[in-house]
Amino acid sequence: MSDSSGIFGEILEQGTNVVKQTVKQVAKTPTDLAKAAGKQVKPTDQTQSPQEKIDEKAKTEEFVKDLYKPSEKASSKDKVQEKKPEETEEQKIEKLRQELHANYYQNLTNPAKAPEEKPAEKVEREKEEERWELQEKEKKKPPPLAVQRGAQKAEKYPGASG
Repeated sequence: MSDSSGIFGEILEQGTNVVKQTVKQVAKTPTDLAKAAGKQVKPTDQTQSPQEKIDEKAKTEEFVKDLYKPSEKASSKDKVQEKKPEETEEQKIEKLRQELHANYYQNLTNPAKAPEEKPAEKVEREKEEERWELQEKEKKKPPPLAVQRGAQKAEKYPGASG
């Protein structure tokens, strides 16, 4: 029995050692990550001269100004609008009145003529109309006499069930 408890004791001791090593590594990892992030954000090399810092700051400000300056498309539209003299209210109203007259009233008084039908299209349309008329006539025709008599015969003699 002492052998079995010794083996269990060794296994337990090895497991404890493994857990302790894992805890040390896990505890060490966040500090390593923090140091690495700190180096990326703020380099530990502090050998920059004050003039280099000022130059870098000026470059950064210039970059930010370039990002937020108005786009050239917007500025070209502004230039076009600046060149164009402003219309008075009366001129705007007159312009709208002319557009309304040309687009709306002219179409009411002089409607556009329908395009003339080509002869080939006219022949095709007439054939279609004839087909439709024939179909309508066939629908109105009564069923054949044999079908009618068969239906009447079945109704006249209901048989034993009736």
